[in-house]
Amino acid sequence: MGLGIGIHNTPGSHYVVLPQAVHAAATATEERALIFFSQAVKIIGMTLINDAAVTGNDTNRTNLNFKDRGTDGLGTTEKANFDLATGTNLVAYLGKAVTITAWTQAAASAIGLEYEKVGTGLAVTCTIVLEFQYV
Repeated sequence: MGLGIGIHNTPGSHYVVLPQAVHAAATATEERALIFFSQAVKIIGMTLINDAAVTGNDTNRTNLNFKDRGTDGLGTTEKANFDLATGTNLVAYLGKAVTITAWTQAAASAIGLEYEKVGTGLAVTCTIVLEFQYV
């Protein structure tokens, strides 16, 4: 699915809301397609908004790993992550920023979201708000 008819190459920041299906604590590590960009973009920011409170735990947690899947869908480079370790919590309905550093996504490429299970894992039901600019 391409992005926003009529906004291609428009200067400034653009936002897209990406609701995600529930990732249950008992679910093994899995990866899902997050978004496809038809044009090259710079990822400026990312915010997670969860439906329920989640308390981070070093032993039993879920790490959210955002991967550049490339133009062939086979890329594995992790571009950002949000590990729900002890002290890192999600508050229901409040946004939590994901740290982004120098992320340019190529034209005709995809981003995948890996839910990495550690121990018994944690349930995550977040919506992701992605901020980007055309390059």
